Amino acid sequence: MGGGSSRGSFETGWATDFADARASIEVVETRFTGAPAFYDNGTMYIPHPDPVRYTGDPRKYPEVDVNWEKLLAGRYFRVTAEEAKATFGKDWHDYFDPKYGAYLTGIDMFHTLHCINHIRREYYPDYYEDGKYEDQHEVEMHRDHCLEQLRQYIMCHGDMTPIPTKYYKGLGRNYVLSDAPHTCRNFEKLQSWMMERYNGSTQVFPYNQTDYDYLLEE
Repeated sequence: MGGGSSRGSFETGWATDFADARASIEVVETRFTGAPAFYDNGTMYIPHPDPVRYTGDPRKYPEVDVNWEKLLAGRYFRVTAEEAKATFGKDWHDYFDPKYGAYLTGIDMFHTLHCINHIRREYYPDYYEDGKYEDQHEVEMHRDHCLEQLRQYIMCHGDMTPIPTKYYKGLGRNYVLSDAPHTCRNFEKLQSWMMERYNGSTQVFPYNQTDYDYLLEE
């Protein structure tokens, strides 16, 4: 691993990673879960499901929504003016959020997880009738944005982990076995860092009006 350069590295943080988060990056090997297998009669099953359920009919598994809420909690947090300048460049003033009285940012990993959850909810339109969108155009635009986000996110990361195919008698052919070990960043550590920025010891508090007027003059 490695290959550090002016762009950074996977282990220490890329130049495009939020600077304050880089110290919380830890590389771990993680075996994926959730790959289907097949009984001899051809029935599909999941031999190694994730211990935390993120899929399934929410009417049958109400814990699914609870788990997604925990996964996505705190995904937008305040940053200082200095962090905004360093992160967003010359247009940093454009990203002040008057509603929150500060510069608000999110981490793209959690934005992408939000997109997965949004697409998941689309499979159960009768259950998730929250009236958020006024017309079909907004529904389609949000859906297509999330699909494009997932496509670009996956292509950007370029995970070259090999996954084999396995022969199943009940299927009569091979099927992909994606429960493979991957080199990952420790998700729990990064999530803990984000929650500290959201409402913990390192959170940034809103600017008052005087501070805000001063920032606009800079």
